[in-house]
Amino acid sequence: MTLAVTAPDRAPAIPESFRFADQNPLAGEPYLTSPMELLPPWAARELPVTAWAWDALVDARSTALVVDPYRRISVSWMRELVRLRPTVAPPRDVCPDCWGTTVGVDTDASLTGTVGALVLCACAGNHWIGVA
Repeated sequence: MTLAVTAPDRAPAIPESFRFADQNPLAGEPYLTSPMELLPPWAARELPVTAWAWDALVDARSTALVVDPYRRISVSWMRELVRLRPTVAPPRDVCPDCWGTTVGVDTDASLTGTVGALVLCACAGNHWIGVA
């Protein structure tokens, strides 16, 4: 798979919840058929198997054997990470935008069109800037 940088109009907002049958904003296909390298942290965290096993299941088109494609999964834990961040400078050696959590906040609506929306931080492998 070749990753190519493109310039999207908007960064993907972190959803309130998702289903593995939903479209993965980083891959343009369902989370269910996305390899591990293209799964955002809110989906990767829910996998009951290793990254290697997930990729093998994707190749075999058998991911529904280990995840329910239609079960709605809350990602409120990511919102809590942001809420608990202190309003002081971040620790040294971590991303100043997300404090190493991969969760950023669209403070001016320039990324998602919504002030305060949570977004996947650019430091998270820069996947949100586009995959072709």
